[in-house]
Amino acid sequence: MLFKRGDHCVIPFLRRIPGGTQRVGPEVLTVRLGNSLDGLFSLMTERRNNLSKTQASNNSRSSTVASNNDQPLMTKNNLPNKISNNSLLSFVLCLISMLLLFFTNWSINSMVFPLYDKYFFNMREVCTAASGVVLILIALLSIRRARQLHGIWLVAGLLFGTIIGVMLVFIGDFIGNVIVLGIGACLLTSGMGISMVVTGLGLISQSPKRTLICIVAAELVIFQMRYLAPAGYSVIRLFIFTSALIIGALIVYPLAKASLIESEGGVSPIEASIVEPASYLPFGHQLFICLFLFRIVYGFILTFGAIDGIPTESVWGLVAVGILFIVVMINSSMLSMNRLFNIAFLFALAGFLLVPAHEVIKLSVTHGLLSCSIGVFEIFNYYVLISLARRNRRNAISTFSWGTAILVVGVISGANLGRFTNHYWASNDQVVILIVAGLTLTLVAYTIIFLRDFSFDKTIAEVIEHHQPVVRHRLESPVEIDSFDRKCDTIALQHNLTKRQTEIFKLLAKGRSGVFIQNELMVSYNTIKAHVKHIYLKLDVHTQQELIDLVEF
Repeated sequence: MLFKRGDHCVIPFLRRIPGGTQRVGPEVLTVRLGNSLDGLFSLMTERRNNLSKTQASNNSRSSTVASNNDQPLMTKNNLPNKISNNSLLSFVLCLISMLLLFFTNWSINSMVFPLYDKYFFNMREVCTAASGVVLILIALLSIRRARQLHGIWLVAGLLFGTIIGVMLVFIGDFIGNVIVLGIGACLLTSGMGISMVVTGLGLISQSPKRTLICIVAAELVIFQMRYLAPAGYSVIRLFIFTSALIIGALIVYPLAKASLIESEGGVSPIEASIVEPASYLPFGHQLFICLFLFRIVYGFILTFGAIDGIPTESVWGLVAVGILFIVVMINSSMLSMNRLFNIAFLFALAGFLLVPAHEVIKLSVTHGLLSCSIGVFEIFNYYVLISLARRNRRNAISTFSWGTAILVVGVISGANLGRFTNHYWASNDQVVILIVAGLTLTLVAYTIIFLRDFSFDKTIAEVIEHHQPVVRHRLESPVEIDSFDRKCDTIALQHNLTKRQTEIFKLLAKGRSGVFIQNELMVSYNTIKAHVKHIYLKLDVHTQQELIDLVEF
């Protein structure tokens, strides 16, 4: 059948999709290229190319705005490897990585720190503080210069810190040089901090339920290993610790790379927080303060009653974590972050309250309750950080870096308090009772005053993923610009926006970034952020895209 120039025809187009074909159309086309089948072929080719471009655009947009709660991360390269495509394999790798991470957390206290104590009693605090400094620098770099923080840097820092660190520790111990040993200890512990960040980035690729299963199962296995693996330093144990540190991070790195790619693209978290405050939790947020305070409790419990610097163990912790594992396998929704916190808090409170009665009740009961608290706190800390990072993957690096730094500094503070308390245990138990009573009072007062209306689950649920806003209607003519301004003025008047807020509101409605607004109006970062927060509150929107939609529709 031949077509003439200008004729109309109805052609159903078919698009091949997995499992069959999908009808696209029918489309009414105008034949513009002569009266032969060549014209029809050209039109069909043009239509197919348009469909491909549209589909690619839709796929790109959907990968940006995809739900980040239960699905694995989708990025521009979609992680073209078998690990990311195999859900079971990725889960197994995350579980093994978490096992190795918990093993290193335990073994550094039981197998590596006893070596440091022979040379310098406070060396463990020095090297742990060095790790905290490195993590804080990574956090600051990730929120301000996210594009410059490439994943390969983290891997290089991990390998350099652990390999060079363990060599220096071995050499320093062999020649008896404290300085060489100290430098190696700082590098080794810094590598451990980076390993914790990489492992956490890998785990956000899993669903919340699988994440919780990984954490609880790993903690359960490590609690069992604590009774089987011998404590104390040896060269073999030092290299086992280092190998576990490297392997645990590298096997999960392909999954963590997705979050690293997300962080490299787009604006930095500090810039995104101007126009989307809900996408970023500031470092001084109540959530981080709470993690820091209760990590002090964790550090105190870890060293309280320790023998030769090695934490005391109790089968009670194994039972408590085992019960949590059963609950997770039956119904993971029963273990919310708030409930995990309450369980850990109650165990710690019960253990502290029994300290004054250690002559009536066996001390093993106190250590048992505190051991339960340690296990649950460990699960709670990692679950909070992973859940928070999953809500906004672009900010995942700074979340883990800052969160891990807080955990490290909190443990140092609590561990020193615990060792100070142990010093008076044999000579003056009244001092011990006073210290424990003061710590207990602080915990209860903080919980009643500051956490009365605070919810970890709600706070994390309110964090949103940052997306580049889409402006559908471009302003190209003076008439369109005038109409847009009048519409914005009407909305501003209806919601009682001030003159300065109206100026910022118009720029936001045009899709302008926070940095552009700063430079355009020549105001500070904090001023713009405060104005945007009040604008969103008055308009009852939460993101810049919602504000744009309000104006356009």
